[in-house]
Amino acid sequence: MNRKLICILILSLFLFSYGNCATVPWKCVSGETCNAIKEGSVISQYGHTYHGELKNGIPDGVGSVEFGSGRWYNIYINGYALGSPIHGSVGNPGDRYEGGVGIDKHEDIQLNGKGTLFYKDGSKIETTWKENKPEGKGKITPANGQSLEGNFYDGGWICLTGDCKNGSGKRIYKNCAAFEKGTFVKGELMKGLYVSDESELMDGEWRMDGKFKRFTSGIYKIGRQMNSLDRLRQKDSPKVQYVEVSKETIQCAEHIN
Repeated sequence: MNRKLICILILSLFLFSYGNCATVPWKCVSGETCNAIKEGSVISQYGHTYHGELKNGIPDGVGSVEFGSGRWYNIYINGYALGSPIHGSVGNPGDRYEGGVGIDKHEDIQLNGKGTLFYKDGSKIETTWKENKPEGKGKITPANGQSLEGNFYDGGWICLTGDCKNGSGKRIYKNCAAFEKGTFVKGELMKGLYVSDESELMDGEWRMDGKFKRFTSGIYKIGRQMNSLDRLRQKDSPKVQYVEVSKETIQCAEHIN
């Protein structure tokens, strides 16, 4: 067999293999007919269910695919998604995301690249994402509409001003779940103000006991009734003054300025 014929056979085998690998099998689930341009459902080789426009039994047009992290909408051509999803639901019910994504080893959607995460309460985060975590420069807009810009780090904190790792600074966690202002050591607030979205306010000093951090002195205000853990903390730290403010809602955004 001459060399030219061998090359032709190898090339033909490669093209045949490539063509088979490039086709993702879909299995029809529902719809008036899976061979027409109608709305229906099909299942991919990974077990994900697609619902939307079909052509010849495969996704073609606008449709959605259910992943473990939610439902994601996209434009499909001949069975393949065109670029990043248009948008999708993620996290808690009512939260949604628009932007760049990737797929992890479990065939689940991950937030990767520039995008915006919209929370159900009306707040949002605009930044660059890496494996579902915000990183680098970004912006938080709480539900009250006041935008805050800074640098994201440690999977959700955004440093608004100063040095939030070793020095004096001001930072907020994701969509105003917590706010801290004061002196930081190795990324931990050791002296200053802490406010949480669970109506807790601590203004004073902390101490590290091994891997654990304790609030040792200052004022601890609680926007709810004290529980047994609060009373144990009060007994353990006599320099801490506990104050119940059950009729007052402590919002971390109010303490940013």
